[in-house]
Amino acid sequence: MELIDKIANSVSRRGIITPEDLTELIKAYGDEVLKALQLLEPNRGFRVKSGKYEITVFSGESSDYIIFEHVNYCGCMSRHPININRRRYCPHLIAYKLLKALGRINVIETEENNFKSIMRYLKFNLEE
Repeated sequence: MELIDKIANSVSRRGIITPEDLTELIKAYGDEVLKALQLLEPNRGFRVKSGKYEITVFSGESSDYIIFEHVNYCGCMSRHPININRRRYCPHLIAYKLLKALGRINVIETEENNFKSIMRYLKFNLEE
């Protein structure tokens, strides 16, 4: 289990992020944690459920990114593919995992025929 997931589990059980959690995260992930802390706002992380479709999204400072949390991937990494090989975590993924642990991820449920409109709004190009 990755350190971020271990800490997120602890945060989820306690309901708060402790100074010790932050210290461990900063030691492991450096400045990305400090950037992530600035993104810990309600409504930045959300799930869109629409019929058979479901997508997880994080709104960064300048764009929205698809999050694949089970493989620790954020769409911003597509601009920096070397980070995938180095297993560096971006602030969006760190912030998303902490918001989820705190129970602050919104779920938006909509009709399946609205899914493509939502994806266009988020500027994601999805092909069936």
